[in-house]
Amino acid sequence: MLPLKLFSHFSSINASNTYLIGPDHDGAAILIDPGSFDLTMLELIEGNGFYISEVLITYKHFNHAGGLNTLLKIYDARVIAGAPLVMGHSSQEAEHGRIGHVNGLRYEVFCVKGHHPDSRIY
Repeated sequence: MLPLKLFSHFSSINASNTYLIGPDHDGAAILIDPGSFDLTMLELIEGNGFYISEVLITYKHFNHAGGLNTLLKIYDARVIAGAPLVMGHSSQEAEHGRIGHVNGLRYEVFCVKGHHPDSRIY
């Protein structure tokens, strides 16, 4: 297993957590649930030498994906979600059992019965 860095960012604007996962060095990283995308989040990404290559959405509500518009103006990231459209952006379907890889990091998709039909765990 590769060493990695994990950061969380709480947004009081919509009471949500965003998670940033990247390698122990600079390079491609994963962002989970960008409910908001503010200067603090941008500085956290850039300060670690990361580039967001994949965005994982646990479900498409605003408090989990509201920052997607801003994020995609900065990074050419692939959006992975349980819905084909998130905040007006196309996504690749997060099918149960799908395995993803980013810069040596591996994740797996789990479809769960949550409070929304497109709920996912990564």
